[in-house]
Amino acid sequence: MVSENKLEVLKKDSLQIIFSYSPTGFGHLRVMDTLQHGLPIGATSETFGAEDTSLGSLYRLISIYPPLRILYERLQGGWIEKPFTAFYRWMIRTRPFILYLKLKTLINKKKKSVTEILFIATHFALAHKLGAIKEELEKETGVKTTLVVVVTDDSPQQIWYVPEADLITVPSEYTRTNLLWYAKKAKLKETLIKVNPYPVSPDFSKDLSNERYQFRLRQVDPAGYDRAQIALPISGAAVGTAHALQFIKTLQDISERFEFHVICKEAPYTLFFLHTISGMPYVDLHSSYIDRRIVDLYEEAYEKETIAFEITKPSEQAFKALLNPTQIGGSILLFTKPVGRQEYDNLNFLERHFLIPQESDRRYLYEKAEKKESLEDDERGKKLLAESVRWRGLILPYKANNAAEFVLWAFKQGLFKQMMTCCVVPSPNDPERRELDPHGVEKFWNLVADVLESKSR
Repeated sequence: MVSENKLEVLKKDSLQIIFSYSPTGFGHLRVMDTLQHGLPIGATSETFGAEDTSLGSLYRLISIYPPLRILYERLQGGWIEKPFTAFYRWMIRTRPFILYLKLKTLINKKKKSVTEILFIATHFALAHKLGAIKEELEKETGVKTTLVVVVTDDSPQQIWYVPEADLITVPSEYTRTNLLWYAKKAKLKETLIKVNPYPVSPDFSKDLSNERYQFRLRQVDPAGYDRAQIALPISGAAVGTAHALQFIKTLQDISERFEFHVICKEAPYTLFFLHTISGMPYVDLHSSYIDRRIVDLYEEAYEKETIAFEITKPSEQAFKALLNPTQIGGSILLFTKPVGRQEYDNLNFLERHFLIPQESDRRYLYEKAEKKESLEDDERGKKLLAESVRWRGLILPYKANNAAEFVLWAFKQGLFKQMMTCCVVPSPNDPERRELDPHGVEKFWNLVADVLESKSR
């Protein structure tokens, strides 16, 4: 666990902690919010966001239009990734002047009291811009700067390697090894990369009362009557709104056991979705036009309601699989179709640690659901039903109607009842068991404190 004495370095009056983020979706904001809330008492911080929304608009287009998505995914891997990364990194780093002026102004305002600034970057775009101006900023202002980059997916995309970073944290040894290999091949300056368990919100990590946990269990009991509470966060790019509408409608048509809590941003491109969803029965809508408020509404839904399921993209929410169902954030995760290499990589992380079924088992479950057959009909089905106590999530069939029918079938089979008793305990034989540690926030600040201490020597 964290040594309180070590964390004193984060509480110095002369240190200003700045969280930088990019308006490219809620994932980076959620991670930033989690780390900020996990700061030790006495440490102060502020947020600094990029005003350039072009990346956010680009991501939305990529997510919505299949040809662009296919092109983007191809650029994220294979032989083309290295030259594309070099070009993309150059493009990001060629326009840091406005950011430089803003930070210089900010530092000059605090210059009398602040001699050191710690930047925490949860998006590679701003991380590269900060890296590009870091040395010049120190020379101009005389303030020492430290840059920490937090990789927000278990995806070793080369663009996440920021040579000027003092520390890069990644969720797994797999990502660390691949980023170091890339840096060596590209002849980039070597920087410190550390494996740190994914930072899950401290609020999500709180234990449910026994009464609330029993309610969560009753929600997944096929013989029960309690409505199962489903959280359905819509991504910042508003990907999958048509899919979400069709899924809700289909599931409500075939069963009365489900109630939805939809969290969505108010924007011109979500107006039709919000208008339609607000008139549907057993749907509780949480919306705001402010990104930070959406992040808060997401956590408030879990605080106020005992959520049994979450239907989500396999983005950073996938790492709530590190939590147990006895914890506030420990809902069963039902994943929609991945978009982008990082979401496939996140699913690979869960599969490597047996937190979701293996691919062959998923295909078997889909076939059984399509035929409406019982898992008790054969030995393989019985075996998977017994093994499901280790699973924290399932990947849904990609079509909305099929996904809704699969959820109801799995519900009736007792799969979810089994999964709700899961206890995430790393195997002692797993060489990477540290990746499943639920204390990622505390360990993150411990690593940062080590870096600050080593720089002050």
